[in-house]
Amino acid sequence: MNMTNEALSLLKRIAYPRMIGSEGIERAKKEITDFYDKNKIPFVTESFECYGYDDGNAEIYTSSGSFRARPVGNQNPFDVEGELLFIDNYKNIKNIDFNLKDKILLATGGMEVKDFRILNDIGVKGYIIISPPQKDYITSTTRQVLVKDNIMIPSVIVKHKDAMRLLKHNGKSIRISGNNRIKKVRGENIIVISEGTHKKEPEILVFGHYDSVYKSPGATDNGGGTAIVAELAKQFVRHPAKRGIRFILFSGEEFGLLGSKNYVKSHEAELKTYKITINIDVAGDIFGTNMCRVIGGDDIFYLSKLLSSNLGYIIDITKDIYSSDSMPFALEGIPSINIARWGGKSSFNAHTINDKARWVGKNGIEIPLRFAYKIIDFISNSPLFPTERTIPEDLIKKVKTYFKKSGYIGKEKILED
Repeated sequence: MNMTNEALSLLKRIAYPRMIGSEGIERAKKEITDFYDKNKIPFVTESFECYGYDDGNAEIYTSSGSFRARPVGNQNPFDVEGELLFIDNYKNIKNIDFNLKDKILLATGGMEVKDFRILNDIGVKGYIIISPPQKDYITSTTRQVLVKDNIMIPSVIVKHKDAMRLLKHNGKSIRISGNNRIKKVRGENIIVISEGTHKKEPEILVFGHYDSVYKSPGATDNGGGTAIVAELAKQFVRHPAKRGIRFILFSGEEFGLLGSKNYVKSHEAELKTYKITINIDVAGDIFGTNMCRVIGGDDIFYLSKLLSSNLGYIIDITKDIYSSDSMPFALEGIPSINIARWGGKSSFNAHTINDKARWVGKNGIEIPLRFAYKIIDFISNSPLFPTERTIPEDLIKKVKTYFKKSGYIGKEKILED
């Protein structure tokens, strides 16, 4: 069986909900480690603690009846009543000049941590997130830093069609309730080291995340990336390159890049040895667009274009940040190549119950897998390292802004303006 078929088979074996702290992610971890054991690939695991939750249900009550919602993750049971206020988009918070105290807000979009703190200080009773049209409930989870500070505003998610019904009650009293419960959970990163034949110590990091959001099978996000990373680890352990490579499957990406943040924090001394990271996050769609986001210089950008052309693949390659596990490393000045395949039915439904394996296929795995393999093989076997360990200032600013919005600061010296 070739490497694409092996990866696709692993993807399908883990295409069930894998939220950190759940029974599902423990099953997935066993599937991955069994894959490594079967192929005689040595691995280690590293654990970390974070906030998770026991899932529950939510309900919205109006004067004309009630309908089901989904509680936002990482909050405790609640039952609150207040006047409904439609504010269009949560990004408008700083521009709203009328009274929000004791209101239950309705809007689309997400909030920065600082905006969430503002609403808490104002005394907002609760808020409701609207899922996009044609999608099931999307998933949202209270940030770890807010849970740590015990700042939680009762909140639920509604389907778009139910938001239309709810809008008729704007300015009227409604009630929202939910019964999630916060708990401490442990995440585990799974690590494989391929020692180099000339340089044993790893200079290259290859990774993806194996957790999914609540209730989502996560076939493309990120079952595809998980399977690709595992297959790449197998190939390079069996056939070592000149340079050492470390392959990591992170947990807790969907809760705010927790696995990669923890790795950066606990491996500070060795970060200086890494010259580039390759991240695979979202893959598998039968129909879709191949993309590559480079958080690095022109050398990495043009190398990616050259190697994709050499393979005969049409890949949308740009220099920009990518909201995934490469970001904590970028904050430390380590450039990255982020590979993904978007645009099919499964990835369209990412972060919902409909990111299913039925819409993934061989070509959706083969292109990102072979592209990643080509990049890793070229870099790891070059007599001289072919790219610089630099990130342009405009991208560094974007990385800093990204983390400031989430309340994560990393190393102070890197965040200085």
